[in-house]
Amino acid sequence: MARQVLDVIKVAIVGITGYAGVEAARLVLNHPEFKLTFAGSQTFKGQKLCDVYTHLRGITDIVCEEPDVEKIAQAADAAIVALPHGASMKMTCDLAEKGLKVVDLSADYRYDNIDIYEKVYGIKHEYPEWNKKAVYGIPELYREKIKEAPVVANPGC
Repeated sequence: MARQVLDVIKVAIVGITGYAGVEAARLVLNHPEFKLTFAGSQTFKGQKLCDVYTHLRGITDIVCEEPDVEKIAQAADAAIVALPHGASMKMTCDLAEKGLKVVDLSADYRYDNIDIYEKVYGIKHEYPEWNKKAVYGIPELYREKIKEAPVVANPGC
């Protein structure tokens, strides 16, 4: 039986020029059901991603843009937030509030217990209500919850 092809999912990546962001871009660009529609980078705004990372030449001509929640919400169905711990917190929340499915690559939504997060990272968690909605992204354990969650907290190293 042939696998049913789904509609293409439009994906935004915020923090695309960092290590985790460009690795996420590589995966998205090589996935048959994903299309990279927004490349968020403050450092390299206005530059083509393939000029920043030359191994992407011939694969994408997408231009890096200043991350803007409204623009991202119009351009994408889902977002990968590849910002550092603390910086990711607000962007993840704002995108989820716009209805996007968000995968956060930082640790901002990994801990069920906010007190532990704050102790480990030394910063206050500003969005505990979204932390309660986030699901830890291990499909072997939480496959059904991940399908419904607005925020998926990507497991770290």
